Amino acid sequence: MTDYVLIKRGLYWRPNASGYTGLKTEAGRYSEKESAERTRADTEDGVSRMSWDQAEIFSPSCPYDAKFQYYRDSCSQLQEALDTIDKGSPKRVEYPNTYKGGFEAGLDWAGSIARDALRTHKAGANV
Repeated sequence: MTDYVLIKRGLYWRPNASGYTGLKTEAGRYSEKESAERTRADTEDGVSRMSWDQAEIFSPSCPYDAKFQYYRDSCSQLQEALDTIDKGSPKRVEYPNTYKGGFEAGLDWAGSIARDALRTHKAGANV
């Protein structure tokens, strides 16, 4: 059975139709029946639906700051996981705990953390 996200003005509906969000992780999952009823009832308001699997992480109108915070939180979670892996490694890598820059630079920053951690982990495994 397929779940759906509901979209209005480029934002996903939250669970129980309790507001809007730009992030799929905060969006409500609606059944086929419920999503069909809500899109039919709100056609003049421009409510549409998309299957959960096809929905992007960010809705079409997701605000920049929500995207940035999502990636920042993801980097923090990645860092915690990498710290756990690094505990057994002979060499620890220190990463900056703050980031100051634009959105695209943030993606590069997150990628550099992952690449450095992978190199460190592989180096520890080869010792």
